[in-house]
Amino acid sequence: MICLPGSSKPGKDIPAGILRDRPNQLWAHELAERGYVCLVIDYPLLHTQEYATDPYALGYASCTMKGIVNHRRGVDLLRQLPYVDRARIGVIGHSLGGHNALFLATFEARVRTIVSSCGFNVFAKHAGGA
Repeated sequence: MICLPGSSKPGKDIPAGILRDRPNQLWAHELAERGYVCLVIDYPLLHTQEYATDPYALGYASCTMKGIVNHRRGVDLLRQLPYVDRARIGVIGHSLGGHNALFLATFEARVRTIVSSCGFNVFAKHAGGA
């Protein structure tokens, strides 16, 4: 499973179970306990403690677009692991992670299942519309 965190500053540390102050958001950790192979990926610029890359300086139109590229590379990584079923790759995300889960599943045919929690919004509003 590609596991995408929300926009809060701790990033991957919450769903991965490293920070346990939000016990109802440890979903990647819970999936791993159930036998899933989970890759939790931070976002550029947002979770800067470990990933300070500026996607705009690299020519990306948005952090989401750079995220899609990174998440597709995550699918590549999972599929290379001998203990991962290559035909059963999924993505799960909450909030911003749910938003990017939708885009990953749209642009990545190898993703077979998607869980998006609070990830859909009125995109026109974010583009400056009403």
